[in-house]
Amino acid sequence: MKKILFLAVCCCVFLATGCGKEDYEYSDFKYKKDGEDVEIVGKIKNNTGKDCPYLKVDYEYSSGSLTEENSFTYMDVPNGKVTNISGPSDDVTADEVNDYKINVKKITCID
Repeated sequence: MKKILFLAVCCCVFLATGCGKEDYEYSDFKYKKDGEDVEIVGKIKNNTGKDCPYLKVDYEYSSGSLTEENSFTYMDVPNGKVTNISGPSDDVTADEVNDYKINVKKITCID
């Protein structure tokens, strides 16, 4: 009986904390040509419980053995909605957009 009660309490605590839900869910980010310019594009869902006036995305980009890190900031990401975001990039040239992979490292809201 004690085991069942313990299990029930653990389940309730797990459910109350949001089942380990991440603050931000996001799609794969990629580079996109915009004429001769390059942008980073992707989708983010804000699950923090509040709107985010400035969202900072830290990422690394890599091709072969080359790996570099960078970040960009996006404005006005509402809570609970999927938002298409993009940011200018000087990481790669327009000819290199398909050669690099982007890996998001950290997403933070800057109040």
